[in-house]
Amino acid sequence: MISNQSLGQADNAVWLVRLVEEWGNGSVAFDEFHHGFGARTGFLGLLKSFLLSPWGMPFLYLGLLGLVYLVVLRRRLGRPVHLQEDARRDPELLIKARAGLLRTALNYHLAVDRLCGELAYQMRDMSGRPANLEKLAEKQPKITRIVALRSLAWEGKMKEKQMLELAQLCHEVREEGHFGE
Repeated sequence: MISNQSLGQADNAVWLVRLVEEWGNGSVAFDEFHHGFGARTGFLGLLKSFLLSPWGMPFLYLGLLGLVYLVVLRRRLGRPVHLQEDARRDPELLIKARAGLLRTALNYHLAVDRLCGELAYQMRDMSGRPANLEKLAEKQPKITRIVALRSLAWEGKMKEKQMLELAQLCHEVREEGHFGE
């Protein structure tokens, strides 16, 4: 692009004339509009020239159809969506439901595995180290009793009273927060 500013520097004007002479007998066009020599038009003039172009009428029709759609359906581009509050469940209800399910099935070993697994998981989170109940049982009597009750459940000899004792022991160990380490 050759501008008026660059023509005034050094020999640019001479270079431009020689460049045009090499092209032969063709014509040279000067874009006066973009250099500020054309008539100034405002927004309405620009809008009029756009509407008279091949793309103008389709955009006008789309705009009118959009307005008709909004007026006829009387919506603000959709219904307002109400955010649902996070309905948290009571953990006690979940525990009772799970206990009822396992009691019905008489699968104490599944319930015991679940309780011991949760205990080991929480112990790992609190201490930052993997929790092995068998190793911890050597140092803490409550965990020794938990391991004994777990083996009783796997033998199929556990009663409901022992299951409740195991749940109570797991809760106490969790509440104490130290694991005999």
